[in-house]
Amino acid sequence: MAACRRISCFAKKSQTFLFKHSVYYCTTTSVQVKPETAPNEIVIPYRIERGPTDVLKALASTLSKDYTAPLYKYEDDPYFIPSSNITKRSFALSKESGRKAARYFLENYPELFKCNKSVPHIKAFDPPIVYTEENVTSAESLRDCIMDCHVDNSILVYNILKTKGIAVSEDLKQDLLELLCFYNCKQPVSDEYYEERFFARTDKGPEDKWDCKGMAEELFKEMEQGSQAYGAMISGAAKFRDADRALSLFAEMKDKGLPGTVEVYNSLISISSLIQEAPQLRFDYVQQLLGNMTSDGLQPNLYTMNAILESFVQGRWRKSMPYSLSVLAEMRRLKIEPSVGTYYLLLMIFCSNDFSNATVLYDIMNQLGGKELEIRHPTDVYFFNTAMEVCLKSLRDKELGYCIHNLLEFKNNCKLLGNSFSESQYFKFFFKLLCQTEEMDKLMDIYEKYVPNSYTPEPSVTLAIIEAIHFSGNYKHLPKMCSDVLFFEQTERENILTALMDAAGCMKHDDKTQEDLVNMVWNIFEKLNQRSERRRLPFDWSGVLLGNFLKTFMNGNSLEKSWAVIKKLKDEEYSIMGYPENKHLLKFCELCLKNEDYNKLLYCMKYAVNSSYPDFKVDVEKLASEMFEQEKLPMKQRPLVNAVLQSASNASEESDSDSDTSSSESSSDESSSDEEKEPEKKDS
Repeated sequence: MAACRRISCFAKKSQTFLFKHSVYYCTTTSVQVKPETAPNEIVIPYRIERGPTDVLKALASTLSKDYTAPLYKYEDDPYFIPSSNITKRSFALSKESGRKAARYFLENYPELFKCNKSVPHIKAFDPPIVYTEENVTSAESLRDCIMDCHVDNSILVYNILKTKGIAVSEDLKQDLLELLCFYNCKQPVSDEYYEERFFARTDKGPEDKWDCKGMAEELFKEMEQGSQAYGAMISGAAKFRDADRALSLFAEMKDKGLPGTVEVYNSLISISSLIQEAPQLRFDYVQQLLGNMTSDGLQPNLYTMNAILESFVQGRWRKSMPYSLSVLAEMRRLKIEPSVGTYYLLLMIFCSNDFSNATVLYDIMNQLGGKELEIRHPTDVYFFNTAMEVCLKSLRDKELGYCIHNLLEFKNNCKLLGNSFSESQYFKFFFKLLCQTEEMDKLMDIYEKYVPNSYTPEPSVTLAIIEAIHFSGNYKHLPKMCSDVLFFEQTERENILTALMDAAGCMKHDDKTQEDLVNMVWNIFEKLNQRSERRRLPFDWSGVLLGNFLKTFMNGNSLEKSWAVIKKLKDEEYSIMGYPENKHLLKFCELCLKNEDYNKLLYCMKYAVNSSYPDFKVDVEKLASEMFEQEKLPMKQRPLVNAVLQSASNASEESDSDSDTSSSESSSDESSSDEEKEPEKKDS
């Protein structure tokens, strides 16, 4: 009991002291204070308010990201875990479609979901309330609808209250007006459907024009028109790009002598490009608004400064760079901490049209290095994407690229990447930068870290990595890229397949690499053949591409796989564009001799002779004479080889005679036409 009284007594003290290394520190100041109590007494600090998820956040902070596991939303049977961009998008949206189906039944059949046994009670699991004149008895129903951001129900309940004559306070009307202005009197898409927003191609602004005959305009006329009401209306009209309505409301507010709010001036600055088109006139208009803010006793905030910078981004203006630096200096004077979006806007001003000023990115990274970032402005999600793009296209500095990437991976900064498109763009620029500046082994280590769980490379990134492997000569990574091309369903990209086969067939690699390469290239070959059989439009093969397939298989001494290519060349001779190189076919003949497979040898010779190669007949004759001299060709096969060569010579003689005949006929026709023209001239 004595201990309990002592603890309660200490808890009521005005200051709390913590014992640390025999020295007490005050939690309210940084000044050291000597202990007033015995050193062995226990001092209980004041209770700190915690959120419902603070414990979970603390536990999560002890764990690092597992790059070998897929994202939690893709967790499934290993066979069904998506890998390509298309399958990832389909998987996530399919799960979200299931949530939509559940929401549909909850809203349309509420009588089936009356039993909600969740503890604590989860309101989202309750069926939606259907408001009627019977159950709307007070303004609390309207307050609940506004808190739930349900526009349609809010309008319905307000009309019911007005019909019943139930009074609604001005504060509640102001809350309703702000809700209607923010959403333009239309029911917004539910926040539950995160994946739809994440996989949206771009972040589009509001497409709807301001509803000048909507509920917001009616409510504004009915309520007391003060500064807050005008502020909500002006902000709503500016958000939905109705500059005329916003200016007229602002003029009305000034005529009534009402002071503006910071939100009003921020909204007007954001649409300054709609009000004034010329850059200088736009800047003068912004200065005028800032002067009005000062006269109203208002201080600019982060949104004000970012809106000014956005006005500099729109349109080319030679003074935009020095003025943007002045804005940044003013932010420091006013002790407004710039957001990441502020630095994004600076990059857009300095680098949008000319990359010669891209060195400003070094100064920006010096300011941001080692900081945990938070989303404080809508433009914050564009910084990392733009910074990596500037680093790639202008500076090509891999150390700066690593600095940007390390900042992204610091704590929870990855949440500033934005949606799926921005995330893909960032990694595309990052890997293209590494392809141009980094060693191949380190590049592939980073590649294997992020692919495929964190990022699935676009075709342009895959092509850049294959070209980097080919250029560096580090072909041990080529089987991995063959596997990923097959895995990510990029086998039908002609440029990727051409670059891949050029690298695969350029030389004979070491035994391990060549064996893996032959197996992976064979899987690609079979995949393309299956695609041609299943679909109406087959894959467009070319002779050069099949020649590279042939060379890769022959470098691995795989006769059967090489034979499949030769057979395809002969069977689809009239649908394949072009022919493989002469030396590839000769090498296949040598491989057939080595394996004593004379039927395949004759088949290849017939294909080559019939394909009208200019030098193939001479090369085959040389090869045949060598075979006869070295007695590599059995006696019974020699007449067949001679017959093939004889048919080739006969075909060439016939083609020569046909060409001579056609030329002689054309010359005789020309002479006869000249003879006919001469008597006509004499008659005339």
